[in-house]
Amino acid sequence: MTPANRSLLKPLCAMVLVGSCASANGANRAASLAPYLNDDTFVVAYLDVASADRVDWEALSRLLSGSSNDAPGNVLPLRAVASAIKSLQSGGVETAYAVLGLGDVAHDRGPLVVLTLKPDGNAQAVENKLLALTPAISNGRYPLVAKRHGPSTFLVGTDATVSKYESLAATQRDDLGDSLAKLADDGAALAIVFSPGNDFRRVVRELWPAMPAPLEELHGELADRWLRLEFAAKTHPQLSAKFVMQASDAKSAQLFAQLVQALPDAANNISEIGPRRHDLKRVLGTLIETVPPRIDGSSVVMTLPSDDEQLAKLGRLTGEATDAALESTRRQQRMQQLKRMALAMYNYEDKYKHLPPSAIRDKDGRPLLSWRVAVLPWLEEQKLFDQFHLDEPWDSPHNRALADKMPEIYADPNPRIRSLAGKAKTTFVVPTGPGTMFDSKEGITLREVTDGASKTILIVETPPQEAVIWTKPEDWEVDLAHPRQGLERTDRDYVTTAWCDGHVSLVPTDVDPVKLRAAVTRAGGEVVDWP
Repeated sequence: MTPANRSLLKPLCAMVLVGSCASANGANRAASLAPYLNDDTFVVAYLDVASADRVDWEALSRLLSGSSNDAPGNVLPLRAVASAIKSLQSGGVETAYAVLGLGDVAHDRGPLVVLTLKPDGNAQAVENKLLALTPAISNGRYPLVAKRHGPSTFLVGTDATVSKYESLAATQRDDLGDSLAKLADDGAALAIVFSPGNDFRRVVRELWPAMPAPLEELHGELADRWLRLEFAAKTHPQLSAKFVMQASDAKSAQLFAQLVQALPDAANNISEIGPRRHDLKRVLGTLIETVPPRIDGSSVVMTLPSDDEQLAKLGRLTGEATDAALESTRRQQRMQQLKRMALAMYNYEDKYKHLPPSAIRDKDGRPLLSWRVAVLPWLEEQKLFDQFHLDEPWDSPHNRALADKMPEIYADPNPRIRSLAGKAKTTFVVPTGPGTMFDSKEGITLREVTDGASKTILIVETPPQEAVIWTKPEDWEVDLAHPRQGLERTDRDYVTTAWCDGHVSLVPTDVDPVKLRAAVTRAGGEVVDWP
């Protein structure tokens, strides 16, 4: 194995790379977790915080990005995680547990994190560190709280989650607590156990859908033929990580292994997801090739490879999966950016009695600067706005220098898109051309939107190759004969769109051209229903 691949294997095997066996024994671990488990619990996890100083975070970031180079979009969040863990470690936190029940899958809840201290840990120091850390990682609407629960335990979660677990009526769940403790005793630095209760399994049995070929044998009754799923990663005495499905008997294990092998072909038969089924088949095929299932008694075991070639394939796959996971967050961030831009336009309209025109113009009507400059005062960028010479074009010596100061709100949250778009360029534009919201040199009033504000496009995003310098009066020039032109992209199947009533939605890239034409015109009289 090459040194480079060893450096990549190390962080993947430990996943948040923590290294040797913790000092607590299995009985203590099970006892620490027991007060927070009941019939509702279906996932528990364990992390050996005490040895977190062995993490190679930079190598982990490269593995997750599927690249030998640091990817800022992945490195920075991991550095923040590393900093948080090391901060808690310095206060004497030994172990972190995570608990998730069915009742925690709600907008105001989420998982509970249980932190336990070493015998010589400083509870007051940890409390102070948690008070500093929780605001930085909180959701604005449901902030995280941290509370002591006994002399050496802290509970972290939303207020609703922590309150629930402070008074939880616990029930014995050996399938979760004891199973997790055994994985930790076996040297796991990170361990996860998934084992739903009887109610969960009953729902699965009753609602299980018909599966595509070759998974016809996968019925709801199989919910009773597997006991739990386990993941464990360790670095001592050697680097390893494995995923285990514990079945009820050897015959069931054999069936599950066969079904896992059949997943790629089954994915190709899921017509509901369209062309994406081919990508899913490729991903599943690579995963099973690099981490093939094997039978061990009544268990199905999938072990991380150590072969250089297989590890490289898995690294690329991990990078794709990481990007897919991050894209969900980026999508929400993109939608919030568009909402803020739309609100800035409404505030502009409130002051000037019309929306901003697509360009700031000189006395002869020649476009000088973009609407993106005009709304800066309502985006908390008054100081930047004041630096512009509004009577000069965007590429005058003075104004051109200000292009490098593009506000973050005009930058896509995906670092790859930023890189493809280019320096000082944005993918957020407005529709221009006859009949659109921005076909007037003076600016449109909302009263002129007779097709309905909720059905008329205000702002859209373009693919990176169509990006424009943010200060330049250049946008999406709509061709009503071919309205999708300028929006089509291959990296994903949607376009983030803000509408004249302020709501933001995802419009499919293969949207019906008739619908899109109706959406970009404000007074065409079309009758089109949008979801």
